[in-house]
Amino acid sequence: MLGIPALMVNCQVFPTHILKPSDVLMFKSYIEISSGRALSYPEIIERNLWSGATANYFAERDIQVEENTPEDLTAATLEMIARLEGTFEVSAEIDTRFRKIGQDLEANVLPNMPLEDLHDISPYSRMFSFAGDWNNICQSYCDAHPEYLGTT
Repeated sequence: MLGIPALMVNCQVFPTHILKPSDVLMFKSYIEISSGRALSYPEIIERNLWSGATANYFAERDIQVEENTPEDLTAATLEMIARLEGTFEVSAEIDTRFRKIGQDLEANVLPNMPLEDLHDISPYSRMFSFAGDWNNICQSYCDAHPEYLGTT
């Protein structure tokens, strides 16, 4: 708010977050309960897990949403400090991959999605806030979890 950069941690993948170009976000982990495996961002999108926000919604879909680890929080904090100091080397590939996933959802899925599949989202919302070219995913998280953005 007011132009102050924010490090947003423990975020759910929910389509109505409003971010500024200086913000950095790190999502919570979405764990498939039956396998114990963390889902990638593309899997979260493909399974429509971005359209719900309650514990019941996730439990019904065999998902547990977990907080970021202390290690991930520390790395994200150091990344944000480096970004503010101008010493962080941004990976255009990571940003492009992250944004493209959201842009594909916004262009190809949302316009045709039945209202009943929107669950906890306003039926009038046909935008996905993480599709914007100004969004920055926490790159230290992506480096520590190379599977998170899916295969290239």
